[in-house]
Amino acid sequence: MKKKKLILNIIGILVIIFAFYLVFFNNSDKLPQKENETNSNNIENTIPEPRNDIQAEGEPYPSVSIDDVEVKIDIADTDALRTQGLSSRESLKDGEGMFFIFEEPDFYKIWMKDMNFPIDIIFISPDFKIIGIENNISPNTYPQTFSPKEKSKYVLEVNANFSSKNNFQIGDFVKFLP
Repeated sequence: MKKKKLILNIIGILVIIFAFYLVFFNNSDKLPQKENETNSNNIENTIPEPRNDIQAEGEPYPSVSIDDVEVKIDIADTDALRTQGLSSRESLKDGEGMFFIFEEPDFYKIWMKDMNFPIDIIFISPDFKIIGIENNISPNTYPQTFSPKEKSKYVLEVNANFSSKNNFQIGDFVKFLP
């Protein structure tokens, strides 16, 4: 009889511990989350949602600013969008571009496969600093690839000579506009 009562007590305690675990540790979405540490240049949490219609009318565009020059952007943040890039477009309006977002910093290579117009390629570090600029890259350079000398996490493609016309420099910071 004492053995049976002891076993029932142990089972009861285990049930209480299991219930406690389910209530307090299995609801991670309800637990307070530690805020991401950021500095003034790391504004990754403000990156807008992707859009596939950079020339759509009547809708606000997400934008970035480099040296107070605004660039309306389309975001490529999936493998499919990054692979497509600007290759289906006939052109870009002045002040528009495509902003590529990669999961991890790396030596990403950009090519001009199926491109219809020349572009500038701006490589950007994880802290949103320009680390490389390739100016006036022609579609006929394919299959040549272009990459920065250090790892990038973001790439901005704009019309050819837009970077030099606006005096973008390595070391300039890219900021997202609200």
